[in-house]
Amino acid sequence: MRGSGASPAAEAIFLAYPVYTHSYLFADGIRDMLRHAFGVSGLYGNQRVFEELRQTFMQPSERLSWQEKVQKLCGEPFTFRYFTQYLARGSAFI
Repeated sequence: MRGSGASPAAEAIFLAYPVYTHSYLFADGIRDMLRHAFGVSGLYGNQRVFEELRQTFMQPSERLSWQEKVQKLCGEPFTFRYFTQYLARGSAFI
C-alpha cells in the first residue's frame, strides 16, 4: 500500500468496534496528562507514579467518577491538550 494513510487493517477497528475506540482515545489523553503532571516520559517502571495511580485512581473504585480521579491525580480537569501536543511533536500514534 502506498501513501501516508493508515492501512485498512488499522482502520478496521473503527468499523468493527466503534464503541471501544473512544475508550482508547481517552486512555491516551489520560496517559499524556499523567506524563505532564508527574514530569515523566513514560509510566513503565516508575514506582512513584504507579503508587499514586493505585491510591488515587484504583483504590476509590466507583466512589469517584473517572473525571474526579483524573482531576485529583493531575491537578486539572481532563483535557486532550497534552495528547494534542504529543501528536504535534510527531510522536507515533500507538
